[in-house]
Amino acid sequence: MLRLFGFLVTLSIVVGAVLMLDFNTVRKQAVAAEQPVPDFQTYLDGLQPRIVSLLSSSGADAGPSLATDLAQMMPRAPDGWTMRPAERDDLQSFLPKEKGKLEGKAASLIESLVKPKGPKGSSAVAMVYEKGDRKIIVKAVRYPDSTFGDPAAYAALLKDDSPFRQTSFLRVRGLDVMEDALPDGMRGRLFSGEVGGQIRIWILAPKRTTDQDLLPFFETLDVRAMNAAVIDSEGGLGEIPVMLLVSDLDEAGLAAYEADRAARAAARETRRDEVRATLATTAPAAAEGSTNKPADVNCTTGAGGIKRCTVDG
Repeated sequence: MLRLFGFLVTLSIVVGAVLMLDFNTVRKQAVAAEQPVPDFQTYLDGLQPRIVSLLSSSGADAGPSLATDLAQMMPRAPDGWTMRPAERDDLQSFLPKEKGKLEGKAASLIESLVKPKGPKGSSAVAMVYEKGDRKIIVKAVRYPDSTFGDPAAYAALLKDDSPFRQTSFLRVRGLDVMEDALPDGMRGRLFSGEVGGQIRIWILAPKRTTDQDLLPFFETLDVRAMNAAVIDSEGGLGEIPVMLLVSDLDEAGLAAYEADRAARAAARETRRDEVRATLATTAPAAAEGSTNKPADVNCTTGAGGIKRCTVDG
C-alpha cells in the first residue's frame, strides 16, 4: 500500500511539473506571437485539443501542429495593422449617434464584442485591429465541452442565436460566414460564423469597409484548428485553402452554393438532433418525478433550408 501511495505521489508531482512547463511554453509562445497571454484556466480549457494535436503530430506525415489556444486561432494582423485586447471605448465609433437606437438582445450582443469573456465555463478572446483611425473588432467564444452533456446548457446554447437577419457573405476553408443586418443608425458591418455549434466568431468593421478590405482578416482565420477543438468536428473543414465571396457568384454559382450550404446545414442539424436525443435519455432520473412542464422544441425551416429551433418551457 505504501509503495502504491508513493507511486501516486510521484506521478502527481511529475504530471504537475509537466503541466507547468507546458503552461509556461504556451505563455511564451503567446508573447512571441503578440497574442493575449492565457491564464491557467484558459490553458486548461484548451488542454484536451492540445494533447490531441501533439499526439496527432507525432507521425512523420502529420504536418504542422494545430493551434490549441483560442487566441492563436484568431486572424493575424494584416500588413500595416496592429492588434491589442479590446476595450469598452472601442465600440463608440460603431454605435448609433442617437441613444436608444440599440436595445435588448441586439444591444447585449454588440456590447459583448469588446468583453474578453463569454458564458460561464467558456473561453473567449476579444481583439482590436488598428490602422490609423480604422478599427476592426474580432471576438471568439468557445463553449465548454460540458455544454453537450447538460440538457439545460445545450438548450440555452441553441437559443443563443443571432438577433439579426443574416445573409450569406463568404466561405473560407469550408466555413460559411454570414453578414448580420445591423439596426439603422449603426456605423458598422457585422459578420459571424460558427464551428460545430461550439466556437462562435464575430467581426465588426466600420461601415465604409469594403468586402475586399475584409478578406485579409478572414484568410488567416485558423478554421482547421477550430474544427479540431470542437466535439462536433466536420470532416475536411479547414483543410482546403479556398475563399470565395458570395457576391462574386453568378446566378448558377449562387444556386449551387446555397444548395450545398443547405445540405451541410441539414447534416449538422441531424447530428445535433442525435445529441439532443442522447441528452434526453441520459438526463438525471430525478427529472422524471418533476412536476415542471417539459420543454417544447419548436423548429422552423428558413431561407436556404436552415432549420432554427427554440426551446420553450
